Amino acid sequence: MKSILFVVALASTLTGCLRSTNFQCETSAQCGAEGVCEADKFCSFPSSSCTSGRVYGDNSGPSSNECVGGAGNDGGTEPTIGNEMPGGEPVATNCPGTGYAALPNSGPRGHHYKALMNLANWSQHRDACAAEGTFLAFPDGTNATNAGLELAALRVVLLDAAWVGINDLAVEGAYVNSLNMPVSAVTGGLINTGGGNPNGVDCLIINTTTMEDANCGDTRKAACECIP
Repeated sequence: MKSILFVVALASTLTGCLRSTNFQCETSAQCGAEGVCEADKFCSFPSSSCTSGRVYGDNSGPSSNECVGGAGNDGGTEPTIGNEMPGGEPVATNCPGTGYAALPNSGPRGHHYKALMNLANWSQHRDACAAEGTFLAFPDGTNATNAGLELAALRVVLLDAAWVGINDLAVEGAYVNSLNMPVSAVTGGLINTGGGNPNGVDCLIINTTTMEDANCGDTRKAACECIP
């Protein structure tokens, strides 16, 4: 009986240890060299074996050692969308809600998007995305080129002056994304503030190849983003 109890106790201890190895990040800096903190708060790293170019690390829970964006994403079978969003495009089955699909030429992240063509303020669009389990779209990537591609792809659909999921509402100049995480250095490199802005002008919009501050109460278009 003592042996059985010892085995049960040992199994319980080991299970607890295994759970504790899962690590969720807040910023890419916590992931180490070449690491990126993905939207699900697990770290990914460069991988030539993945279509997305990124693979989750060992301590990423159910995503451990899986390709970011899914191993089966070969870029050729995913539905794509263009200026016709959101009218009748195929649904990305691994994203919640309806109308989500890949954007052409949006870089290697493999995320899916749905345009919100109705005019609303920043918070209203953010909340609309959150209600579907997604987030207000913002550009990011492993480098400036990839982040620029994502921003350019969003601009093709939404045009200039559309909202992106970045703001500095809490602290002037301290930008966070719509997942309430500090923006990465890559994303930060696309922000053009023009030397600072007054309070209230705290939500970012697309401005050609960069992003700039605008009044959060303005009504504009936007897009929701999800990870298939």
